[in-house]
Amino acid sequence: MSSGKIGIGVIGCGGRIRKILSLLFEKNSFRITSIYDPDPKAANEFKEIFDSGVKICLDYIEVVRDPFSDWIFIGSVNKAHKSQILSSIKAGKNIFSEKPLAINLSECIEIKKAYEEKKPLFIISYPLRYSNHYKKIKEIISAGEIGEIISLEFNENLSFSHGASIMTGWRRFEESSGGHLL
Repeated sequence: MSSGKIGIGVIGCGGRIRKILSLLFEKNSFRITSIYDPDPKAANEFKEIFDSGVKICLDYIEVVRDPFSDWIFIGSVNKAHKSQILSSIKAGKNIFSEKPLAINLSECIEIKKAYEEKKPLFIISYPLRYSNHYKKIKEIISAGEIGEIISLEFNENLSFSHGASIMTGWRRFEESSGGHLL
């Protein structure tokens, strides 16, 4: 790392990873070294937004093998997470992965075994966990303001537009996404 900044390789150049990286770049201690997205248009747009000098790779393996990447950020389709995570662990990289970790229990167990051998820094993104309203709920519960919690019910009511975007894209196929209750 000649710049003194932490090098990040990116697999999957969609909106979620773009948002996370834009927040990191406010801290100015990171640089993107290489990227891969199966959609060349997405990769080129990402490159324009972040750094015209970023290397666009032909596949995710090339990103993982980039000697200038300390971290691999994974924002690809759910079904690809397992192989990308395992490759990153094998290469000795730290990992940030969008949820879910994998699309079934056996893949999660395989990742856990690989992780336990090398123990990289590993973050799985659960963005709502850090939303202001959930922080406030946690604060109220922890302060005992509403008494002891005995039972909890949670319903996520998706807007039609959100549900439509899920049901018209790759997320509608269980073999690609792992399903909605994943």
